[in-house]
Amino acid sequence: TFVYGKVQVNRKGLEWNAKVGDQIRVDDLILTKSGSVDLQTYRGEVIRIKEASQVSFTALPGKKSEMNTLHVVYGNLLIKGAKLKNKEELKITSPTMVAGVRGTTFAFELVKDGVPKVKVYEGAVAMAFRTPFRTIKDNSLADTEAWKELVKSLDETEIILEAGENSKVS
Repeated sequence: TFVYGKVQVNRKGLEWNAKVGDQIRVDDLILTKSGSVDLQTYRGEVIRIKEASQVSFTALPGKKSEMNTLHVVYGNLLIKGAKLKNKEELKITSPTMVAGVRGTTFAFELVKDGVPKVKVYEGAVAMAFRTPFRTIKDNSLADTEAWKELVKSLDETEIILEAGENSKVS
């Protein structure tokens, strides 16, 4: 719905400058170099991808699923969600965290090689941690039972942030 500055979309190796009216598909990579872009879903969610971000959609609502999933390689998002029905979902993923919308307005930030930050302005967001494969692979403890239990515990733990709360993964 809005494009400011230099924003590019990469679809299967074909890259173009984003413009108002472009439709985003699953696996499209959005690169906001010195610009920002506001996207609106058919459900009414508004997603602002701020400058210096790299984001892709790994799932979009359609006939088979009602899930809308964005993967943040790095960058800064501001999301104003719509009221979701029973099976509808909006998730933000990164290499180390998953945030699921339970409310309406929140920010998600991930700097290159940094840790994710989530700030909730309105409603609630559920967070769960992910352990990147490369961390396990490079860790000499990866084959021990204690390490496997720790990873399982992190993957199954969910934290709910409500309005005014924020979190930084470290």
